[in-house]
Amino acid sequence: MLLRILHELTGVSVRLLGSLVTIACGAAMSIVFLRWCRDRVDSTVARCALVTLLLYPYAYYFMGAVYADALFALLVISAFLLLDHDHPIWAGLLAAVATATRPTGIAVVIGLVAVVLWKREVISRVAGRTVVALGNLRRGDAGVLLSVGGLLAYMGYLGVRFDAPLAFEQVQRAPGWDQGGGPRTWFKVTWFQQIKNLPGWTISWIQHGDDATFQKVQYASTVILQGLMIVGFLVLARLVWTRLGWGYGLYCFALLAIPLVGTKDFQGAGRYLMAAFPCFLVLAMALAPRPVLRWAWWSVSGAVLLLWAFAFGRGYYLA
Repeated sequence: MLLRILHELTGVSVRLLGSLVTIACGAAMSIVFLRWCRDRVDSTVARCALVTLLLYPYAYYFMGAVYADALFALLVISAFLLLDHDHPIWAGLLAAVATATRPTGIAVVIGLVAVVLWKREVISRVAGRTVVALGNLRRGDAGVLLSVGGLLAYMGYLGVRFDAPLAFEQVQRAPGWDQGGGPRTWFKVTWFQQIKNLPGWTISWIQHGDDATFQKVQYASTVILQGLMIVGFLVLARLVWTRLGWGYGLYCFALLAIPLVGTKDFQGAGRYLMAAFPCFLVLAMALAPRPVLRWAWWSVSGAVLLLWAFAFGRGYYLA
């Protein structure tokens, strides 16, 4: 929709506009993320977090790929930054735009509500008991609930246009995707099959060098990597919970729950994880005081980023 509006206003091709908008959103996201980090840590650690995020293997989605990930990340981080500075209504409105861009935005709604409850100390532990103090909430805090409006508006559009408000969920069962809800998806049967088949496919490709087998090797390698990333981010989310507060921790866990429950082989998780921005800060907190580990991490991550960007440019299905 944004590209269509800009095309009508400027006459510039949609393809070029898509890349320009992604680059602009990625640059703006970097500024906002750095500001969010500096509210919590010193400038050195904040810059380390930004570099770690920008060298993430799927960060090319911030750098010109015509996907909504850069816009989504910009909106989400900005919403949390506004909430941190006690602007819950503006945070809710901005997050509503984010939730309208993708159904996974439901994690943003959960995160904003959780951060409000954490900031106001609505839920606390006293003498081993859980105490709920709703009186700590302010009237304006309800503004974060506006964030669900974007998702509801999108569902309303799907209902009017296609008579299917949950079309985004129904399409997952379509042939080719084959990842409707059920034990096969929940327990990642397809993902484990990819692990089982990868050695044989690799040997076959080395022996014959055919493109069809190479694509199987490439796909299996990327989904296995994304599954391992999920495990790593679960560890980071736990650190977010303890170091940055349970509100941000719950947001990260909610975001991770979507590919954990909704994908058959973790395909797509790599780029969805970019929205788990607090995880990059706690990772930077571990890397910043360890220069050897930090440069080793950046080198490996940056090398994979370059490889993935090249493969994406060649048309391979990476996430």
